[in-house]
Amino acid sequence: MIEESYGTKVNVLWHILVIVMISTAVFIIASVYLSIIPEEEVSTMLLLLIPLSAVLTLIFYAFFVIKYTFRWDSLYVRGVLFMKFDIPYSSITEVKEKSCFITFWFHSYTFMSLDQLEITFSSTSVGRSGSMKVEEQSVIISPKKKEEFISMLEARLPGIRVARKERKRRSRTV
Repeated sequence: MIEESYGTKVNVLWHILVIVMISTAVFIIASVYLSIIPEEEVSTMLLLLIPLSAVLTLIFYAFFVIKYTFRWDSLYVRGVLFMKFDIPYSSITEVKEKSCFITFWFHSYTFMSLDQLEITFSSTSVGRSGSMKVEEQSVIISPKKKEEFISMLEARLPGIRVARKERKRRSRTV
């Protein structure tokens, strides 16, 4: 089987946030360059650029780094910085759709998307006494082409069923 990678899905809010942040940075730089801002406030404005540029750098870095790759025998999940999971297909016990606001903001594998998949798998570790310990873990991801991703996962895991969340239907009154 050929390795196939999927990027992370990005919510519209992130696009808006990035546009606002870039616009603010351009405004600050242009204002300083054109001397529109009084000299006393220049250092304050430049100090605003430091956290702004740090956040923008993290956003762009995460957008290009977070990947979900189907390998021959495992699903490789690469998150921000050094966060990585190499999940053997045989250890995956459950896959379910999820939409959690907390992971939307803080989880390093979803990158600001509410359209998520939670993959539960069992992992083995060695305890202090040298005994093997099996524990359940889960990772929440948000692949760009979710339906295609689920199909690829089901092809590699015959018998696994993806638990779909119920969609709220709008009722129309006539």
